[in-house]
Amino acid sequence: MVKTKTLPKQKKSSKNTSTLTLKKNAKVIAHNPTKALLDEDRLGRAIWECLKNNDPAGVVEVIEIYLDAVNKSHTSTDFEKEFKFKAKNPTVKTLASVVHDIQKAHA
Repeated sequence: MVKTKTLPKQKKSSKNTSTLTLKKNAKVIAHNPTKALLDEDRLGRAIWECLKNNDPAGVVEVIEIYLDAVNKSHTSTDFEKEFKFKAKNPTVKTLASVVHDIQKAHA
């Protein structure tokens, strides 16, 4: 019986990376992904795209991402525990109720 050869351990590539230096007057813009996730216009466009593509699971996923962003921005876990859609197939009525309750709680 032939013994299987194992590959050697991979070397860490971070040792070979160079440090980035910016120009003295470089404009650096802070990026806040949570702010983008909480943008209701983007949220609406994402949901609309999912509906146009006949992707109801995508709608649920977009709303889950929004709920996670709300929870992170307000450091609340009440909604995270109560509304997990992964194992369910929520109705529009359920989704509307969840979003309404969250908007009311964080207003």
